[in-house]
Amino acid sequence: GRQQQAVIADSALAWTGAFAVALLAAFLADLTDQLSRVSMLAAYLVGVPLLIGGRAAAHTIASSYIRAGRLQYRKAGVIGNRGDTVRFLLNGSLWRAGYRLAGTLYLEEARRPDGRLDEAAIADIAQRWIAGGAAYIVLVGSFGDIDEIERLGNDLKRFSVSVACAPATDNTSFKFLDVV
Repeated sequence: GRQQQAVIADSALAWTGAFAVALLAAFLADLTDQLSRVSMLAAYLVGVPLLIGGRAAAHTIASSYIRAGRLQYRKAGVIGNRGDTVRFLLNGSLWRAGYRLAGTLYLEEARRPDGRLDEAAIADIAQRWIAGGAAYIVLVGSFGDIDEIERLGNDLKRFSVSVACAPATDNTSFKFLDVV
């Protein structure tokens, strides 16, 4: 639909720009007398479909590698209660969406004796993940934990990282990371 039209328009614009730069270079190098109008028009008209086809082939190949788990180009850390986090990792198929796990933090291990979260310890772990290349942090929890998850998400946003919340569920057809 609209995305396909945008790809075609972007490809045509990129090819037009590249072609214009090549013509400018030929003009500056005084090579324009060797170029005919027919050959330039043919090169331009053949180049656009070749560029679009090459781009589509590269996208298909990369997508197949990602779905097979052989290409993981994004890193994500996961934070949540132990049971919720384990279920998310088992059912979420991060590797099939191109994610590599940067680390996990179980909230049970990040609580102070009074039951509150140790924000400094969580921030320290998040900073280590980010230094290691993580660009996403997924907060996993149930709807009963929504206030705590919101506070934690707001604390983590200061690190210029994408923070996403995933519901704690056994539903394997719900692919939250498709939206992130």
